Amino acid sequence: MSARRVLRTGGLWFNGKDSYVSLNIPPIYKSVTSMGWAAISKSSQDDSFLWRVHHGFYGSFGVEVYGGALRGIIRTSSGYSFTTPYYVFNEMEWIHVAHRFNRDTRVHELLINGEVVASRTHPYNEDLPGFTTFHVGLGGTYPDWRYLRGIIDEVRVYNRFLSTDEIKAIYERDEPIKDGLVLYLDFSEYEGNIVYDKSGNNNNGTIYGGARWVVKKALRVLPKAR
Repeated sequence: MSARRVLRTGGLWFNGKDSYVSLNIPPIYKSVTSMGWAAISKSSQDDSFLWRVHHGFYGSFGVEVYGGALRGIIRTSSGYSFTTPYYVFNEMEWIHVAHRFNRDTRVHELLINGEVVASRTHPYNEDLPGFTTFHVGLGGTYPDWRYLRGIIDEVRVYNRFLSTDEIKAIYERDEPIKDGLVLYLDFSEYEGNIVYDKSGNNNNGTIYGGARWVVKKALRVLPKAR
């Protein structure tokens, strides 16, 4: 067990009703990797996302909650959806989640605590749809939004396919891998309604709804972010 898994000390709690984080990132057209720490409630709404990058009405890439399980999902701008097999998570247990897509091989994979747990090949030879918007804790489409219930911490997005060794290094040692880093939200503000991008790209996010800062213990919660 990773020491970093045991010593989680913060993050942002999403209430499963109306809370999420929204921001913009530069377009990503080809390979992409997203990752972060999560402690998820089984009561999360189906089709809610831990996080996702998306563009327009259909195109999205991220990690979705469905039926008490997680799956990586790619939805193209033309409306086709391609998901990995499911990974069943434990109630409110901290796990490191990563999802990656290799444009050359068209393989997308879900990794838990540095290990590949689900994989599927994208059947169409097309690029990603140029993702520009990033959400944490929000899925579905307007007006039928779907909300995550749980805690999210240390979210990263890369505009390339990270190797398994690189993902393990981030999971086990918090290795500061910067090559291709587009976004890094470490959720260490503990107050206010802004989360700051530590990647150097200034892609800061705004907190909406009843999200709350978590400090020290998973169940110790500060007042609603304002």
